[in-house]
Parts: sequence; structure tokens; C-alpha cells
Amino acid sequence: MIVEDSVGLELDGVTLVNSPQFHCKFEAVRNVHVHDMTIFVDVWKQKALLQSYGHWHPEFDFPTFPLNTDGIDPSGQNVTIERVSITNFDDAVAVKPSNAGKSSGDCSQDMIIRDSTVSYGVGMTIGSVPPNAGVNCVRNITFDNIEFHSPIKAIYIKSNPGTVGTGIIEGITYSNIVAHTPLWYPLWIGPQQQQQPGTKGTGCSFLYPIVKTCPTQPRVTIRDITLSNVTFTGGLTLPGVLLANASNPYTNIVFDNVNNTGLFLVQKDYVCEHVSVTSTGGTAPAPSCSA
Repeated sequence: MIVEDSVGLELDGVTLVNSPQFHCKFEAVRNVHVHDMTIFVDVWKQKALLQSYGHWHPEFDFPTFPLNTDGIDPSGQNVTIERVSITNFDDAVAVKPSNAGKSSGDCSQDMIIRDSTVSYGVGMTIGSVPPNAGVNCVRNITFDNIEFHSPIKAIYIKSNPGTVGTGIIEGITYSNIVAHTPLWYPLWIGPQQQQQPGTKGTGCSFLYPIVKTCPTQPRVTIRDITLSNVTFTGGLTLPGVLLANASNPYTNIVFDNVNNTGLFLVQKDYVCEHVSVTSTGGTAPAPSCSA
């Protein structure tokens, strides 16, 4: 489903199953209300279909590849998404940027995503946001009362490569978040992971920080990010990643009552570089960040 340059949309009680790509894309919209909706991806049947036509890559014999099943991708202003259930293997909700060339305004802003559940998925997400000559922008977005079950990622804010223009991500709040048994990263704020295992390229590796390749983005500013009352339990790899460029550090990042527990087989603390973090409310572990 693709809706573009539209005002005043309500989507109620819809179920979408097994889209070959994203399920809903709302581009340059205003005054949108999506509620009581179900999105479901049967990844095992997708795998069988790919195998039957010779398109499955056995070296990626893991159900997240290829990543192509976003849930809801909105850009624009004044969007509410609530009481949705999403089972997929890419971004659950991914707020996309707007810029000076968009009919809905020059920034994707004033959105709330709340009271929803995600199984698997790659996060309640901002981005990706590449730089743009018209200034790509996302601001004033709230994710509230979200429960994740075995997410690949849960909280995900991502810039994207680019060498022209700028971008900004600001005023983002995640509150009352619970994630059970994160499979990879409970939290990631940094460049989009684009380089899949076994492929060539210069993007951020899916295996970072085991594989150290992860170029950061100096042209996209990330600031004023608040995590409040967030609980991650049963994590497998590490608590999370916060990765900025030295020339444009992330500022005013607040962790308030963020508790993150698990085996953490890769490392016990956050990867945190060039980020200003304030930890309050018994946050544990508290990110220890380089300047």
C-alpha cells in the first residue's frame, strides 16, 4: 500500500500479510491515523518460495535475509499509529525524513506510535536519514508503550551515507518500552547497517563491532534523544551501539531508567563513541562514552 501527497487518512482494522517489500508507505502525508492493524510475514514460506525459484542464498541461511519486509514507513506531519501488531523481519515502523521539496512540509514531525507489539522486526525506527541539499529532517517523534518479542533490534535510529547536503534527527522519545530476548542489538543509534555478511561494500557491517567496519556520517546531526522507562531482558550480544562521527557528536542523549540485562557474549557494555549521554533513574549499565 502506497499513499502519497495526501491529507486526512484513517486506516482501521486492516490485516496485511507477506508483502514482498514494505507493507505500508505513507509519503508526504498529513493528519493520518492508523490503528488496530495487523502485519504478518511468514518468513519460512518466503524462504521456501525463494528456494523453489533458485533465489535463496544458502550462505545467508537465516530468516532475516533478504531484509525487505518493512511494516509501516511514514513521512509527513501529524501521524498517529496505535494498537498495531507487527511480525516481520525488517523495520516495524520506520519514520522517513522530509525536506524542502516535500508537499507535506520540510520536516517529518509530530508523530506518535504507541500501544503496539512487535515480534522479531528490526525496530521502531527513525530513518534511515541521509544528507540532502534540502536538509532531510525528522523531529518530535514519540514511541510509547511498545512491547518487543525477540527483536533483531528494538530501538533504532539510523543515518545513511551521502556526501551532499545535511540532515537532522531531533526530539525523539522512546518511553515505556519492553523488549524480551533481543536477538542482535537491543539499541542502535548510528549509521545504518548496510553491508550484509558475505557481500562487498564499504557500509557498516552487520557484524559490527566484531567486524570493525562502520563508517559514521558527519552530515546528519542527531540530538535531543530521550529513553525513559526502557527494559531490555535476555540480550545475547551486547547492550547496544551509539556511534557518532567525531566532527559531529550526538548531544543531549538521555537514558532515564533504562535497564539492559542479558548474556552479552560480545561485550558487557555499550559501544559508545563521540556521544554526550546523561544517565539517570538507576540506568544500568550506564553508557560510558568517548568524546
